[in-house]
Amino acid sequence: MKQRVLVSAGDPSGDLLLSRVIFHLKEMGTQHGVDFEFRGLAGPKSEAAGVEIHGRCEDVAVVGLTEVVKKLPKIFGVLGQLEKMIPESDRVICVDMPDFNFRLAKMAKKRNIAVDYLVCPQVWAWREERVEEIRQLFRRVYPVLPFEETYLLERGVNARYLGHPLRDILPPRARKQKREELNIPDDVFAMAVLPGSRRSELKRHLPILIEA
Repeated sequence: MKQRVLVSAGDPSGDLLLSRVIFHLKEMGTQHGVDFEFRGLAGPKSEAAGVEIHGRCEDVAVVGLTEVVKKLPKIFGVLGQLEKMIPESDRVICVDMPDFNFRLAKMAKKRNIAVDYLVCPQVWAWREERVEEIRQLFRRVYPVLPFEETYLLERGVNARYLGHPLRDILPPRARKQKREELNIPDDVFAMAVLPGSRRSELKRHLPILIEA
């Protein structure tokens, strides 16, 4: 049996997560006689995992209003291309990027195509009104923080905790061992700096974080 899956992951972290999901779905497909076919918006890792690319992360990945305005033609171009592919798809998988993927999910819902959503927006922190939209648009939501599953379930969203895509791929390391590897003495304070995964985030955030 063939399953045609339309995917939408618009930044490097989403591409990484999607590539891992594709790997596991293909494994499950082999066990259960399902031939998965993936195509849509993604990056190099998902392409290597077998996605037929119809839009690349760099076409839609933006931070801030200025970048959005500059890239609007490309963003709507990719969205329009994905919309044309919805009728030929059996399901849709969206990763993060709510402003883009909520639009895509609405298009799929009009055609009764099920949409699964990975990395839910942090509605518990801000814009809680989006919970109702999430409940209506997505077949199932996969949050990456444990407490988000309970929060969403209590509000009627079909949610299942996925695990954190970055934390889960890092090998476990003892604090002492890591300090030895990085040559950091025990009496020196150490802190991780995490500016983001997009090139624009690195350029914009990293100097400020280092300065701070």
